[in-house]
Amino acid sequence: MYSDFHVAADWSYTSPMSVKIIYKLFTEPGYASNHKIIDPHKYIFIYTMEGVGFFMVDDIQIMATPNTLVIINAKQSLHYHCASDKWNFWLIEFKTPQLLFAPNKIYPLILDKTDLTLCAAALDALKQEHLLHTGALFQALYYSAYRKTQETVAVQKHKLLRSALLYMQENISHFSVEDLCSYLNLAERTLRNIFVQNLGTSPKRYFEFLRLERSKQYLENTSLSVAMIAAELGFSNPGHFSTAFRCEYGVTPKRYRLTFSVNPDTAGPGG
Repeated sequence: MYSDFHVAADWSYTSPMSVKIIYKLFTEPGYASNHKIIDPHKYIFIYTMEGVGFFMVDDIQIMATPNTLVIINAKQSLHYHCASDKWNFWLIEFKTPQLLFAPNKIYPLILDKTDLTLCAAALDALKQEHLLHTGALFQALYYSAYRKTQETVAVQKHKLLRSALLYMQENISHFSVEDLCSYLNLAERTLRNIFVQNLGTSPKRYFEFLRLERSKQYLENTSLSVAMIAAELGFSNPGHFSTAFRCEYGVTPKRYRLTFSVNPDTAGPGG
């Protein structure tokens, strides 16, 4: 096991961040740490470079894998240990009134050469008890990491949203939000938040809009009856389809079709 670290004599407030401890650790199987003194006002910035580690934070287990960041905040208990053949990571204990990250959450993150240089420079400054300089260096690292995690989160949400919309299109006749959540391996609340933040509506309402937009294509370009279109798109009955269509577009499917060259539909009971 290899470590390079320094622990300042005490917390010395430096706005907006103060740093007391910095470790660079290259651990082996069996490595473990149990924090006996818990400070609920303290945060621990842990960036995993290689290997896997497990945290038990107030009896909640968190797994850190390579190229991930977690900001630990323990209220009652904290234990962590190496869970593979190695676990190499940077650990920085700090305090701030302006926490940007959600605590105890894993963030995918790749620190580049500049970021890792900031880690090393902050450790060197702390060894010399230059606490203001240490705080400034860590602040630069902290905001760089936050910007990168937000960019990563945005990309991941965009990919999830694209996958969700494609799933809706491909399963338009037998769709359910529950099945979509299972397909994406997401909690329904998380999926709803992604839709509301990006599309301004829930997955269910957006699917209803997609389904009605698809029905317009059928009405414009085919001579399928209203009943057949309703069945094709998974509506419970033609009346349900016609009511939903009229609520969305202000006209019935039959009247909408009259504006196109396809022969008017006279067979559908919901026209």
